[in-house]
Amino acid sequence: EAVFLWQKIMKKENMNKQLDRKEQEDITEKYGFVIIRPGGNDTCLYYGIVEDQKKRKRLNDLIITAYPNVEQVGFIDINPLNPTLMMAGGEFCGNATRSTAWLALGGEPGEISIQVSGVTNKLKAGVKKDGEAFSQMPIYGNPERIKEGPDGYIVEMEGITHFVTLAPNGLRSFSEDDIKKMGRLKMAEIGIDKSPAAGVMYVLNNADPIEIVPIVYVPKADTLYYETACGSGTTAIGLLQAIRKGNSVNISIMQPSGMPIQVSVDYDGKSFQYAQIQGPIERLGSGIIEINDGSVIEDIVSEKQLKQVLSNEGLIDLYNRVFGGPPYNEVFTDQEVTDEFENYFTNGFVSIVRRDQKIVAFEGTCRASSSPGIADIVTKMGKDPGATWYFGDLGVDTPYRRQGIGKKLTAKRLASLTDSVILRTNKDNFQAINLYKSLGFQILEGEKKSVEKTRVSGVIEEDERIFLLKEETKNEK
Repeated sequence: EAVFLWQKIMKKENMNKQLDRKEQEDITEKYGFVIIRPGGNDTCLYYGIVEDQKKRKRLNDLIITAYPNVEQVGFIDINPLNPTLMMAGGEFCGNATRSTAWLALGGEPGEISIQVSGVTNKLKAGVKKDGEAFSQMPIYGNPERIKEGPDGYIVEMEGITHFVTLAPNGLRSFSEDDIKKMGRLKMAEIGIDKSPAAGVMYVLNNADPIEIVPIVYVPKADTLYYETACGSGTTAIGLLQAIRKGNSVNISIMQPSGMPIQVSVDYDGKSFQYAQIQGPIERLGSGIIEINDGSVIEDIVSEKQLKQVLSNEGLIDLYNRVFGGPPYNEVFTDQEVTDEFENYFTNGFVSIVRRDQKIVAFEGTCRASSSPGIADIVTKMGKDPGATWYFGDLGVDTPYRRQGIGKKLTAKRLASLTDSVILRTNKDNFQAINLYKSLGFQILEGEKKSVEKTRVSGVIEEDERIFLLKEETKNEK
């Protein structure tokens, strides 16, 4: 797992702008994070509780800039003795709560109690035998906390308040921006926008099962989202259904993501005893973000994620840009690049770096045994290819070179590996050779290989590669 790290390195000089003292420092702080998809509601959870609201807001803004799909941000401590979730705006979030439980339990069945922002008492949360995650919801027992208005119901819970109303005719044809503006105006009109978080749940007419369009506003994080899923909004509808029926309910509410969230409410006709949401969880990715420049080192954790970055986010094009320039000047087909990264993912690791809303660097590492030419070299050295790592590819887009990105990416990978690590590079790639030497690699004298490839000129040519080795890294920090 990525871990929460931070280190203050130096003060920035000559900063005379209208900034407070802390903002006049050049701070390099690194935060590990994971991105989870609970019911389609993409959520970023940073490792480590951040008490400072301004810093939480900064980290919230950085991650939603790097990942526009992320709809909410939280900070977690998954210490089993006192698991804690702090949302960026200090609000409550049901989907983030059950995601925290899923992480704390490693996706295995079980139950824990979590302290969550916006809520006084700890909440039960956990993982069912089928892998779905659940969370207790912070409801009030008194049904009178639910107030009827002329066109809907205000449903108050700890940490968040919702307005539930029938969707206007033709809502599906409205733009997301128009629906968000309409929801935000309604929150202000009925006075719920001063809550830690507020939502408007538009219930679509004649939908079976019940289907919602959730708009959620968090004042302190200054975010307004047309959410792909909303656990607390789902609970608000469950409470209303329980009142309408006069007893407990267990119903499925369809989210805009096309995925359901199950809500169960215990109600005896006089008071609510308990409410819970439950649904599927998917891990999308993880990484480390640097707060000073917003750079993200992201680990590829699924085949789906790998396919996304290769085909839809430009990793194939970046690979060809990197190796299409000197000293390689090589050309690769899309399939060749895809095969290369699939081998790294299947037999090792793939990481990318994001900055300025795009992928700017990558690395791929695998066991030497999965790369026949490398396996032969390792065997010749008297080492076991199955117990030796091959640092196969490292590339940084031209505008982002000489900024330490390649070194950070390499160092992060080396820190995660055990046993020896071998790599190869062009004999004239002096910048890369110096980088690898600075990280403890040594040139293997006498080990060279000629590689025949099609160059950008269209001509098939050979170039010479050398090999470097770093001995066992498992005891290094």
